[in-house]
Amino acid sequence: PRISLIVYEGPIDKEIKQLTWYYPARFSDNAVRVRQIDEINEKWHWSSWQWLRKDQTSDAFSLEAVFTETPAYKVVLEYMFAGFEHIIPMGLDHIFFILGIFLLSTRLKPLAGQATMFTLAHSITLSLSMFNIISLPASIVEPLIALSIAYIGIENIFAHKLKNSRLALVFAFGLLHGLGFASVLADFGMPQHAYASALIGFNLGVEVGQLAILSSAYFGITIWFKNKQHFHTYITVPGSVLIGITGLYWTWDRFSWAAISSAISG
Repeated sequence: PRISLIVYEGPIDKEIKQLTWYYPARFSDNAVRVRQIDEINEKWHWSSWQWLRKDQTSDAFSLEAVFTETPAYKVVLEYMFAGFEHIIPMGLDHIFFILGIFLLSTRLKPLAGQATMFTLAHSITLSLSMFNIISLPASIVEPLIALSIAYIGIENIFAHKLKNSRLALVFAFGLLHGLGFASVLADFGMPQHAYASALIGFNLGVEVGQLAILSSAYFGITIWFKNKQHFHTYITVPGSVLIGITGLYWTWDRFSWAAISSAISG
């Protein structure tokens, strides 16, 4: 899905203590946050995101937070909510990948194995990327994430049990998704006084979001399908076809064709 970024910048009178945001419904739903900068003391602060729908006006944003240092536990909670919101409701591509993991089997062991590999992998690359140890441009990462979604969907149609190769692939794909998470977190901004707390909180939020999707799918669907073949025929195949086709579309949509054309002609 495409995301448009609108940035408003400018000085604010010191007498103003808060502000609200309104964006007309005809321009669609929107997520908004406020960044405050204290240039004299070289400090800055990001507010929490607010997800606005159906012509909502935002709750008031405080404009005094930049002058107070947020305790570590509040940083963890704030970034935990940000990580959760990146999965639900904003991370449709990650939701499709997680559902692709779920659709392989009705058994808990294959689900737990894949979820563990995915969690380990994206936690590694998220941490390494945020500490500037590894880096890949979004123009490469985002199409590959979409391609991983397509692959998982297509493989589900033909696979009937968990194999070691599947675990290795989920781990590899998790490394890619971790780089995607890092890109989002970098855009969100990191508090220098509580960098590790923010990273831990965001990762925890992502995990809670993933677990919410997996548990909802497992207990909401699996309970109705005691027959594994029926589950594969009526749930896995149509669901995986949808995931595969969507993943292929996203892959095509995310490729930077202008950059590729320029590289070829150059």
